[in-house]
Amino acid sequence: MSEKHIDEVSGVETTGHEWDGIRELNNPMPRWWVLTFYVTILWAIGYVVVYPAIPMVTSATKGYFGYSSRAELQQVRESIALVGVRAAGIRTSLETLQRSQAASGLNLRGDMQAAANLMNSYLDGADAALNAGDVAQAKSFLEKAEPQVQKLEKFLNR
Repeated sequence: MSEKHIDEVSGVETTGHEWDGIRELNNPMPRWWVLTFYVTILWAIGYVVVYPAIPMVTSATKGYFGYSSRAELQQVRESIALVGVRAAGIRTSLETLQRSQAASGLNLRGDMQAAANLMNSYLDGADAALNAGDVAQAKSFLEKAEPQVQKLEKFLNR
């Protein structure tokens, strides 16, 4: 085992480790670094207490606030499902209307076709965002789809 010395230049004790004639000084960590480390530990303990942090088999610890992103995901999933059911009915009605108009040599109004395309795009985007776990983006797409759904429902007298 290496023996400890006092460095002649700095007057600081060495750790006893030496590499290629260079001795390692036994300097303490800077006080700001140690305080930052302790604050980080306290913040982590507070986070575990306040927010759901420890995963379990089917859920996570609830935390002081009782926040759960799973509940929020489920709520958005249900909202998308409800709007999706309405959209499926709209699609069916539009297809029937398009067939009857095509028999008469007419087409669906351009603004209604655009609204249907936007509705489908926004609902697809909401599904993709939900599958990626991005609740905020899923809600955004759902909020954009809703006016298109309402516009088409009004057009179809639903």
